Amino acid sequence: MQPQRAMVAQGQFGLAADNISPGSPAKHNYILLLLEKGRAQFLAQQWQQSLDTLKQADAALAQQDRAAQYRLSQGINQLSTTITNDNAIIYAVPSYERTLLHHYLALNYLALKQPEAALVEIRRANLQQEKALREHQADLQSAVETAQEEGVIPDTQGALSAYPDMSGVIGELKNGYQNAYTFYLSALLYDAAKEYNSAYIDYKRALEITPGNLYIQKRLLYLAEQLDMADDRAQFERDFTTTPALSVQQTSVARVVFLIESGLIAAKQEVRLPVPIRSTDGYYGVFNVAMPVYQQGDQAAYFTLLGKDDQLDASPIAKLTSMAAKQLQEDLTAQLIRQGLRLFAKELVRQKVAKEAGDWGNLLINLYNMASETADTRSWSLLPDEALVVDTQLSLGQQSLVLSDGRQQFPLNFNVHADKLNLVLISVQNNGITTQVFPL
Repeated sequence: MQPQRAMVAQGQFGLAADNISPGSPAKHNYILLLLEKGRAQFLAQQWQQSLDTLKQADAALAQQDRAAQYRLSQGINQLSTTITNDNAIIYAVPSYERTLLHHYLALNYLALKQPEAALVEIRRANLQQEKALREHQADLQSAVETAQEEGVIPDTQGALSAYPDMSGVIGELKNGYQNAYTFYLSALLYDAAKEYNSAYIDYKRALEITPGNLYIQKRLLYLAEQLDMADDRAQFERDFTTTPALSVQQTSVARVVFLIESGLIAAKQEVRLPVPIRSTDGYYGVFNVAMPVYQQGDQAAYFTLLGKDDQLDASPIAKLTSMAAKQLQEDLTAQLIRQGLRLFAKELVRQKVAKEAGDWGNLLINLYNMASETADTRSWSLLPDEALVVDTQLSLGQQSLVLSDGRQQFPLNFNVHADKLNLVLISVQNNGITTQVFPL
């Protein structure tokens, strides 16, 4: 995906989409390439094509889940029986990417003026986030049980002590399974549909993840008053450093929310760790395990909206690179256990070949094991690095603002619709910018 990432970074979204070919559903990267293509089409504002592509990914993912459930019910363990590496098996879409699949399906539906369908997708996104929290512990327990069944005990604590520190990438994020950007989009859709109780819940969820966002604080203060949440409002007034947003009562203005997507999510790198492994039948050895890692991310983005008389600073809502790194960190123990099982299986093959084919067989299998031990660094690489928000009120009709990142200034020209929540989605890539207005 490096050429396509370069195209997107230069604003060549349509060209990037045309250069992504998912191929046959039998390909192990089929779903991932559908996600990549759908995102590139989204950036190119090819809404219907992006919707169709992402729906293909959604359907293929559902089929993959059914197949995985069947393997589980039949006691078939794909990871412990293979002697190759994770890159050669079907891409396992992590939960944060599954959530964002529904997120971008929802945005495509909004662009196609189908708000009810968008709400369906956003509900699916929220269900995915809740499911991910439940499944994380179950996944770790499954890996531990499989290792016990195989009689293999990898020293995961020893390996993790040598793993690079990702705290600089993760920051203060609490978990990698819940996404403030999606919760905020969900709240906006409920807000626009006048389902204020549901909007209130999702604004609170978003604020729990990104507590310093002043725009969420203002909206929560306003809704707490409107919904007569006296206790919450009193707590907010103690905790928040902001004042409530004014309700839109003048007929000459409307609420406008800017969602700014910046850059590209960081790519995974490879790191090698020594993992001591012993088995219940007395075998002991130290294996060199290849693992994925996020070693660095871009600096936090900074954007300001400049109007005729004032300026508004964009407030971060989600750092997707941090989310990806946090989820990887939380999955490391289970990954190391599975890698240990794979390496032990390879060692058994090596011993058998050495016994039956002598030194040449031993040499060849060692070369194969070294060549095939590579980290799975696949990910949905065309996602944005960061999302930011501005929530304000503007006069109706044509507006001309300027978006500044401190280095460059991008003109924004759009129309503000009356009696609507005007959602302005902006994507900034190096020297390029795209803008789309969704009147909700």
